[in-house]
Amino acid sequence: QAIAPDVFTVVCLGSASGFEIEHPTTGFAICLNGQWVIVDAPVCASTILRQHGINVEDVRAVIETHAHEDHMGSCAHFLLECLATGRSFTYVAAEPVFRAAVAKIAAYRGESEETVAKELEARGAVRVRPGEPLRLLGATWQFVWTVHPIPTIGFRIELEHGGRTYRVGYSSDTNRDDGFAGTDAMAAAGFFDPADDPFPKLVRNGDDHAFWEAGGSNGDPIHFHAKGWEAMCERHGIRPNAVTLMHVHPLPPEYRERYAIARPGDVW
Repeated sequence: QAIAPDVFTVVCLGSASGFEIEHPTTGFAICLNGQWVIVDAPVCASTILRQHGINVEDVRAVIETHAHEDHMGSCAHFLLECLATGRSFTYVAAEPVFRAAVAKIAAYRGESEETVAKELEARGAVRVRPGEPLRLLGATWQFVWTVHPIPTIGFRIELEHGGRTYRVGYSSDTNRDDGFAGTDAMAAAGFFDPADDPFPKLVRNGDDHAFWEAGGSNGDPIHFHAKGWEAMCERHGIRPNAVTLMHVHPLPPEYRERYAIARPGDVW
């Protein structure tokens, strides 16, 4: 069934990690004021979009949070299509992610990275800086560095419509706080400043929805663990109206009655 454009709609294209083969990798289609933006396009994103009745030609922006393949699986596809056909959309990424995409395209096309970077910039690529808001498709986006082995950004979206403000946050991949590789251990070792904790920057009291990765729930030490969600909310005195966990399959049984997990095709 086709998903009709609306004021603010989030569609899960995939929520699995790169260590699985049976589910689509992480990605969203987000509709803002009737215009579609893709976040972390999963592998075969065009096919997945068509499965949900979303026309690829209606995509106005593509945002990437980091350069791991399970988050930028269709990056090269979208960018090559943009460069080859002239189809216009806004490519949005922080500087390190932009550079990774440039390196891929340059390798595919046998061109220099400088040439590719200039061509993408000429077509409206936006290199975001965490802490500096971006207006995109009628909404305000706030980007934040998260804690991961490579540079990664999460974001908040705020959209004003009909006298109210809709607010949604997304963590992308981020670390847990406890454990030998957690941010608490990093802080104790002087490697992490608690002031840089992405949680209070990405989530606010009363937010309509938080989408939070929990790929560490099955033992992965470099991703968030579902058991830490309540503690994180208590630590910061913050609780959104709803939370959906993603980037983990399966969610351990002890958490299944407490948390929703994103599935391809879910619509909010």
